[in-house]
Amino acid sequence: MIKFDRAHVSEITLTAVLVDKFSADPDDLIFSLVSADGNIHDVTNEVLQGRVFDFAARFGAAGNERKIVIICLYNCVDLYAAFLGAVWSGHIPTLLSPPSPRMEAGKYHAGLDSMLSTIAAGLLVTDRDIVARLEFEDRLRTSEAEIVYVDDVSAGPPTPFWPADADDVLLLQHSSGTTGSQKGVALSHRAVMAHNQAYGRRIGLTPDDRVVSWLPLYHDMGLIACFLFPFVGGAPFLSISPFDWVTNPVRLFDVISHVKATLCWMPNFAFSFMAESILDSQLRDDLDLRSIRAWINSSEPVFATSLGVCSPVCAIGGPCRAADVQLRHGGERLRGLTVAARPAKRSGD
Repeated sequence: MIKFDRAHVSEITLTAVLVDKFSADPDDLIFSLVSADGNIHDVTNEVLQGRVFDFAARFGAAGNERKIVIICLYNCVDLYAAFLGAVWSGHIPTLLSPPSPRMEAGKYHAGLDSMLSTIAAGLLVTDRDIVARLEFEDRLRTSEAEIVYVDDVSAGPPTPFWPADADDVLLLQHSSGTTGSQKGVALSHRAVMAHNQAYGRRIGLTPDDRVVSWLPLYHDMGLIACFLFPFVGGAPFLSISPFDWVTNPVRLFDVISHVKATLCWMPNFAFSFMAESILDSQLRDDLDLRSIRAWINSSEPVFATSLGVCSPVCAIGGPCRAADVQLRHGGERLRGLTVAARPAKRSGD
């Protein structure tokens, strides 16, 4: 691996984390992707670094002109590499939801037009399949954003990292657009790193943890809690496509049981959805979720009823208990809840 001198980059930046990671063991496991057929594909430090450098070379060093880089991809290595490649080269990444099979094309086009006109992106990273699926290549070509097709991003020389300052903008995160057009919020390196450090202390994250998630990166919880949080903390994470999860929710349990995952974040609706959607006949006889030490329910109001219907399923292999309310509220609706799953050992274990 290449050794980098980060004497001129602030400690409180994602760039510093990248420099340290890319100077470490090339065989370190960074994350894993779960394919539609359930196979798990590991992504090592060496593999990730190679694609990050490819994208950084394609984007070009930011210098005095930092571009906003929209990334619109399905779950794949390039989704993460493009994001980190933008950070490495000094640009500002933002995630756009790829088209859902269930979304009406006109609504998707309206959201895309709004984002392109509002943020004046310099680059849009996508693939030809996404563009062809909704026939919006002409629309993209009329914008100021240059289209970067991932298949055209080839190997490039190592690009010097951009010496980020803690107060520089790290990323642009957009609201869901449920109540109107999507609104972007600029988050600094300092804000994201401080959040991760505080959350890491509260959760007790260690490199021995394994985070599993089906949440997309354009979702706040998917991006921050299930990607950047474990990435910064040195804990490997596993990512399931949200489209695969919604059609086969039991896969989450299968993956947890197989890799002995320890942490899982989901919004409230997902607990109810899994309890209602997963049939007893889908649960393998050897399914064991005892490795999970916490199910984290957040990003939307938390209802005790949702946790109640799901806890018998989430407790396979041992009982769950509500142990830690992250954000307290006087009523039934909470904004964040951690349900700890530290079951007592079975007799004979």
